[in-house]
Amino acid sequence: MANFLPNALIDRMKRLAAEEMATYVSMDSVPLVRQAVLLNADKPQDLSLPLGAKVPWWPKAYYLKNLDYEFDKDPNYHRGSYSRQDAADLFVAYALNQLGLGQLPLRGLELGGINARSSILMSSLLAPNSLWLVNASDEAHYSNVRKCIAQWGLNNTWVMQQATASFKYIPHSFDLIYYHALVHLSSLHLKASIGPDKWTEDYARLQDNKLQEGLESALITLKADGYLFYVGKSIFDKQQSDFIDKQIMDGGLKTVRLPFDASWEVQEYKSAFSGCYSYLLPKDSANQPCLWLTIFHKEEDRNSENTDYTVNDDVEVNEGQNIFKSWVHEPNEFIFREVQSQLYMFPRYLLAEYRKLNDIFDVHKLGICIANWNGNDWVPTQELAWNSCLAKKIPYIALSYDQALSYLKGETIDSSLFDVSEGWYVLRYKELNLGWIAIEGE
Repeated sequence: MANFLPNALIDRMKRLAAEEMATYVSMDSVPLVRQAVLLNADKPQDLSLPLGAKVPWWPKAYYLKNLDYEFDKDPNYHRGSYSRQDAADLFVAYALNQLGLGQLPLRGLELGGINARSSILMSSLLAPNSLWLVNASDEAHYSNVRKCIAQWGLNNTWVMQQATASFKYIPHSFDLIYYHALVHLSSLHLKASIGPDKWTEDYARLQDNKLQEGLESALITLKADGYLFYVGKSIFDKQQSDFIDKQIMDGGLKTVRLPFDASWEVQEYKSAFSGCYSYLLPKDSANQPCLWLTIFHKEEDRNSENTDYTVNDDVEVNEGQNIFKSWVHEPNEFIFREVQSQLYMFPRYLLAEYRKLNDIFDVHKLGICIANWNGNDWVPTQELAWNSCLAKKIPYIALSYDQALSYLKGETIDSSLFDVSEGWYVLRYKELNLGWIAIEGE
């Protein structure tokens, strides 16, 4: 067949193809996102995970060597013995530690998230007597965070789903705010890749307005001497920095500069306009979005007239059903309340926060749901079985690996297999509580 293309063009295409293939091969040998595993210090560790080296900026986590590991078949994963994390995201833990915030009883707020990983990370880093309040972005996010927090066994984390602007009604309430800027990044991507199309500009303007509204509300809730962790995932460094300069630097904040080891390949970005510092974690070989972190310190309140807030002392907090108090270790440390045929509990030290939030929001689902009313009796929940507050005296039935896997798949466990007296039993696999089974009498 005759060749209709010039030979010079064909030679050039061959050279380019060879270069692209070499790049593709090198990209294929490295995971798109460097996955890590964060271990749960409060759960027994009997893991068969293919763990690699420690993550340099957070040695309490490990790189995952095998990305094809079947997590769905690991009871430890379902039970919350560990959490999968993007290794870059763990730089936030390093920053929190550098600022000494992990040793203080803080009140923290998380806004704009899309998954539960950051919620698990942040709430597990806080000191005892802290509160981490997650405002879910949608119903799916709300359900996912509640499930994962319950699996991890945390008592210091509450999950809500409220309009971001509504947080302006609780000014100066939080020491730390973790703000995800992921919605805004989609508009940056469109503006950078498509160009000044009218639809794109309108969409970007809408997203920017949402982010601005969220940030304004967040800054109102931040206390003096508090910190704002502005977190995104972006490869558009200039646009991200421009937005920070424009939207945040007028809020009475100063940027925080972090020391870090040069071997970590962390990129420090300094804005030419404001001089604020941001940090970009190592980009993967495919140049996918990386972590962008900017930390701001609020040294003073510019709107000092909003500092006073009256907490109503007449908010009713139900004491719930006494039977379940005996199921909880040190029950006097918790508040119990019955709401809509469900029994909840939360640490007593958070009573003031509960009253404050309950005065403005619908917070009936804050805390741990420990029992449901089925119309005839109270039934214990998986949340109670998963939580570290479960009393040690509760009887249990040990399961084999196959039985545990069947239970986690939602299959019914044959109670006739167990020669025990009637009553409620915790189902346990290798010191890990998975749920409950009711043994009926003859």
